[in-house]
Amino acid sequence: MTSKKEFSFDTCDALGISWISSSDKNRLEKVSQLISRNGLEDFVEATRALSTGYVYVRLLQSMSPGERGTFLLDLEEKFKTELDVGLSVWCDPLGDRNSLRNLRGVQISKGDQGED
Repeated sequence: MTSKKEFSFDTCDALGISWISSSDKNRLEKVSQLISRNGLEDFVEATRALSTGYVYVRLLQSMSPGERGTFLLDLEEKFKTELDVGLSVWCDPLGDRNSLRNLRGVQISKGDQGED
């Protein structure tokens, strides 16, 4: 079995100079065009494309964790193949959809009801 520490000194894919030197607007436009060309605009929207190679996306449809993981990995592969090998996909937080967790810290009061 391979230890994670074996790869700790491996180099990551370096970003191309054209990606780094592009403006934020230009990078985001390139990512959005790729999403559109691949017919994915109903599923995902690019929100940020940083000079560090991080591309942030927002999912537009609900997916199970397994579907979401596969989808994001496939999307990252497209970005690496068609835009720049050093890119990585990051998903914007979906928010807390668990109603019980949303109640954490909420105090329930009787409201305007008078005491009898």
